[in-house]
Amino acid sequence: MKREEIFEASQGFNTLGQVEGNRKFYYAVAKNATTFESKVKEMTVKRNEHLKGYDEFEKERLEKIQDFIKKDKDGKVEVIGGQTSFDESKREDWDKELKKLNKKHNGAWDLEQDRVKEFNDVYMKEEVEIEIHKIKEEDSPEKMKPNQAKYLLLMI
Repeated sequence: MKREEIFEASQGFNTLGQVEGNRKFYYAVAKNATTFESKVKEMTVKRNEHLKGYDEFEKERLEKIQDFIKKDKDGKVEVIGGQTSFDESKREDWDKELKKLNKKHNGAWDLEQDRVKEFNDVYMKEEVEIEIHKIKEEDSPEKMKPNQAKYLLLMI
């Protein structure tokens, strides 16, 4: 099974916990949810492993971007729906600043973007072994939503 499929199925097993079933069904759902969550944690750790030097770059980038966030007429950061937004009128200046910052940090931004792309395009598409706890069809629930049946089929 591909890692990206494991990620999706992990969320799906959580929805199966809401379906009315018997003891064997609930046991299989719980066991599979735990197994899949463990794999998702491994993926998350891998996803968050930044390259050497990137953390310093990111800290400085977050400091500098404050100068490029939209502000109201009083100079206070504009918050809409709990979020700040980028001042597009300053895009060109920001792009120049980002290039300088990237150069200062030996291409940390570019290298991190390449790492993220490889993570998504290679790592997440790799086939990995995962043990799925199976049940008999007669132990499956009578009623469920079609999107939940997809995850039930993994267990039969």
